Amino acid sequence: MTRPDVSARKETPTQPAGGSALACTDWQAFTGPGERWARSIERMEAEAEARVKAAVARVIRGETFSDVSPLWLKFLQRNLPVAAFAFNECGRLLEAVSRRTPWGGMAHGLQLQASMQYRQAQSIVLYAADMEQRMGQMPMHTARSRWETDREWLPAHHYLEQAATCTDWGETLVAVNLCFEPLAGQLLRREIAMGLGPAHGDHVTTVVAEAGQEEWALTRSWTTAVLEFFVRDATHGPANRRHLQQWIARQLPLAEAAVRTLAGLAKGLDLPRVARRTDGGPVARVIADQRTLLTDLGLVAT
Repeated sequence: MTRPDVSARKETPTQPAGGSALACTDWQAFTGPGERWARSIERMEAEAEARVKAAVARVIRGETFSDVSPLWLKFLQRNLPVAAFAFNECGRLLEAVSRRTPWGGMAHGLQLQASMQYRQAQSIVLYAADMEQRMGQMPMHTARSRWETDREWLPAHHYLEQAATCTDWGETLVAVNLCFEPLAGQLLRREIAMGLGPAHGDHVTTVVAEAGQEEWALTRSWTTAVLEFFVRDATHGPANRRHLQQWIARQLPLAEAAVRTLAGLAKGLDLPRVARRTDGGPVARVIADQRTLLTDLGLVAT
């Protein structure tokens, strides 16, 4: 990954970041993710790509995937490529808002996150192409149509469409990093791919999802750091907190509605040993985790 060029951006201490109501006493006090984080992402992505290639190679050699349930294969064929559109749209949103903020630290972090979302989308597309000989054809034009019209996917599509209309990059950050990724992203990767896949004999798709989970851990850590920077500001902290809470109140109900509908994709896939869990099911789990994220930040919907 090439580091985004932020050398031309100028810091503006004591002023709100261009395009956002968020403000801080000293912007330069938060320097952004830096080269070390960028190198960590590069290394992590390279390692993830190698693991995915190795897993696919084992399938092609006939060493695995032979006992995957037909029900799960049908699910993957129908939905796997569609997920790429969701992550690609998140990347597009983050990349777009990175260009609207003059704060170099924030712009760099947003661009790195956009690159991770794009990587997730690309990884899914390449994985689907490699696995077509085992799962059947998964044309992207069909996946695009499902992303834009299918009953289960449509609320997520509409959610990201409205997030693209946010005029404040701070609200876009909230919409993607505090609402959509902790809910829809976690549902798709952790609850469905990593939770239900192995129960149906699929230990390969899990490898793809695990890479996305590693990236989400980095995104969550960075998001927590930057939002704490805003809410703890001695001068602007209370006003920043109010703005964040207002955005959460506006975006969270839409994200929750989207994830509840999206969960319908997995209808009928639960097996007895999976269904025995007593923590409320996949939607309840991702909502509980998202609430923990908000609580850790001292933020609640108003």
